[in-house]
Amino acid sequence: MFVSLALAPSAFASEPRAGNELDLEGSWHVLVHYTDQASQRPDQEQWDDRLWTFEREGDRLRWLEYPIVVFGDRSGRYESRLSEVHSLGSWEPDEGQQREIESGLEVSPRGASRRTLRRTPAGWSSAPRSAAEAADIVVWQSIWEVALADDAPTFAVRDSLGNATVEAIRGTTLYAGVSVLADGRRIEGRYERDGLRHGTFRMTRTGVPGTFEAVRAAEPKKEEIYERFYAELGRQLRTVSGLPESMEAVEGAEREAFRARIRGAVEERYRAQGNDPRPHAPQVEALTLAIEGLYLDEGRTLEQIGLAIESGEVRP
Repeated sequence: MFVSLALAPSAFASEPRAGNELDLEGSWHVLVHYTDQASQRPDQEQWDDRLWTFEREGDRLRWLEYPIVVFGDRSGRYESRLSEVHSLGSWEPDEGQQREIESGLEVSPRGASRRTLRRTPAGWSSAPRSAAEAADIVVWQSIWEVALADDAPTFAVRDSLGNATVEAIRGTTLYAGVSVLADGRRIEGRYERDGLRHGTFRMTRTGVPGTFEAVRAAEPKKEEIYERFYAELGRQLRTVSGLPESMEAVEGAEREAFRARIRGAVEERYRAQGNDPRPHAPQVEALTLAIEGLYLDEGRTLEQIGLAIESGEVRP
């Protein structure tokens, strides 16, 4: 298990190497242990993992993220042998799984994201998109950054959604490195997401990833995939989301807090189906607001809301 977030930097292993001396090029398995203050069980340890690849392109750095990592040995990673829902607790790879990491994991291209970063005085940063000038145009942007000034690199993904007249909805996922270990093959540090998820992360160098492709002979149409996805999301909201069965109408700060809780549950359902919610921020936000209205304005129960999404009555 990772060390607690409450521990001082000295609690991490020694042998540090300065972040600006570390060559990031190559592939890294990223394992996170965290608790989620927006969940129904805020003290429950949870885990997530993904694979990052860094490649140099001239004077730029390309950062690729694969949110779906495929192990040959699935032991301990899922609720059951056939499930795709992560097991609770702080999963750690066993010896066989660690060998898989070292030799190279398979990844799914589904949900993969990439950014090209330019050099900055602090490290690397993806160029932000221009702000929308029209009041009726909502812009989503995601800025990826690598800071190299400290003893270990820090990785940040800063998302925002807004326009010229509406204050942006902002979120930040932070991997703040504390130590570089094992001759530059491992990075450990603190993890935080949107001020609600707190924990630790460990990055381990891995071999060149292979691409895991499902059989495409009978690949469904895009519309079918869309409907299946939201039908499953509706079913999962009713059963494993941790949202209350009903909720009395609230306003102000209480309503905003409940909205954040709904957003967290929707994002978690995206992840449970192997999708990174960040590129789908507009859809996540639209569905969050729709669920909020059904709860607080129409007085529907969680069962009714889940069925409405499952049946197609509600779509982002």
